[in-house]
Amino acid sequence: MEFQDIEFGMEHIATHGKVLNIHETTRLKAGLAKLKVFEGASSVFFWGKIFGATESYYIAYLLTDGDFEFPSKKFYWSNSSFEFAELPVLSENDTGRVLSFYDEIDAPFTGVPDRRLGTKPGDEVEEEEPPPPEEEGEDAPPRPPPPLKLTEVHRLSVVVSQIEKDTAAVPRGAYRLDEGHKVNPAFAFRGLMQKEALKLSSWVHFRPPTNVDKLRALTNDNVQFHSDFMDPIDLDLPGGSWCVRTNSAGDGVYLRSLLWPGYAAFHVAQSRYFGGCYLGNGDKRRDLPFLL
Repeated sequence: MEFQDIEFGMEHIATHGKVLNIHETTRLKAGLAKLKVFEGASSVFFWGKIFGATESYYIAYLLTDGDFEFPSKKFYWSNSSFEFAELPVLSENDTGRVLSFYDEIDAPFTGVPDRRLGTKPGDEVEEEEPPPPEEEGEDAPPRPPPPLKLTEVHRLSVVVSQIEKDTAAVPRGAYRLDEGHKVNPAFAFRGLMQKEALKLSSWVHFRPPTNVDKLRALTNDNVQFHSDFMDPIDLDLPGGSWCVRTNSAGDGVYLRSLLWPGYAAFHVAQSRYFGGCYLGNGDKRRDLPFLL
């Protein structure tokens, strides 16, 4: 959701039990307004909050032009200082290294961003010895770069990417392909009827599709495919990992992820208003297939 609409969005997802308080909302809007000016962006979006033992992490993102049809999301993070910094983007190899810390995969975040993975807050970290000097000469083999020192911020980046991949739900028809084959908001979108919004098939993932039929639609030039090119959430595995309900006001619906407890999206029926965010511990219900 756009940062100007945080209070409005919190009202519509409050039913799932987690919201931001007034102090957080006020300082968050100020911090994101500062980020918007610093980056020269047209809009800044609030992604969510991941709870930590000592401090929580607040996540935001910008939409930038990507190499393909979908815009890229550039993520930022902050703690209680609300001074946002860019979230590091990890290579596939470094992502695998983060996931190799099995004891930390399901452990709560400590809230200490520079804590080395595999250690506890307060532990002394041995300084690595500097590498020996390089051999001189043209025939000397190039030395590989030293491995990245992984910290909790790198784990935060991996968890945000995982949640984003499995959630990021928007109403069907809210985005379309334009003449330049770029994904943009659909100006003709006036919202879904309440009855339609209560169907899981009326919600899609705002990310590059993985479904073969949707990939074909994305590359098709026929205009009839320009609003139906995203993966629907009702095909997500495991089946039954989404829950949709009417909100307490009765004027819209909200959507909850059972796979990632804490993610919620909303849509005010017959209007252009929709959004979503994550407020949770960063825990994935890996046992969900056995509970459904």
